[in-house]
Amino acid sequence: MVMVVSDERECLQLAIPGLGYDGVVYVQAGNFSGTGSLLYGGRAILTAAHVVESRVTDGDVYVRFETAEGVAWRQAQYVTINPEYDPDNVLNDLAVIWLAEPAPASANRYDLYRDENELTQPFTMVGYGNTGTGVTGEVWCSVCEPTRRYAENTFDTTATQLKAELGAIMGWYPQDDT
Repeated sequence: MVMVVSDERECLQLAIPGLGYDGVVYVQAGNFSGTGSLLYGGRAILTAAHVVESRVTDGDVYVRFETAEGVAWRQAQYVTINPEYDPDNVLNDLAVIWLAEPAPASANRYDLYRDENELTQPFTMVGYGNTGTGVTGEVWCSVCEPTRRYAENTFDTTATQLKAELGAIMGWYPQDDT
């Protein structure tokens, strides 16, 4: 999911420590980065497979925690990619990073969402990324510190309905009823 935050609202959407998002982590996998979430137990990070797919050498994957106690890095012990991951159609885009040592005790832990009532429901997305606008696009910064942000939205439609409406404009094929 792509989120672009305009410069004017950037400071209003910072997910600073203590807001309940301290288990949303920055994932550094070789020269690539993304976002993950700390699962209960404190040793597993759920992330997208595309973040770690070509960088699964265990020593090349690190996780950055930002909590009220400060910043802490953890190295991956190993990475597991969903065997049904389909990068061409962005299906089953899940991976788990198993940490070599436990996450900081102050980092929030999250459970998996198992319901099927997302449609028309509001949700909060939290993660690391670049700023930009819908007009100018993404502003990439190679020397900037990772910044955790959040935004709120509502699930308006299913991916199947979206594909039916957009057709070839949407360059991938979602699983039915997702």
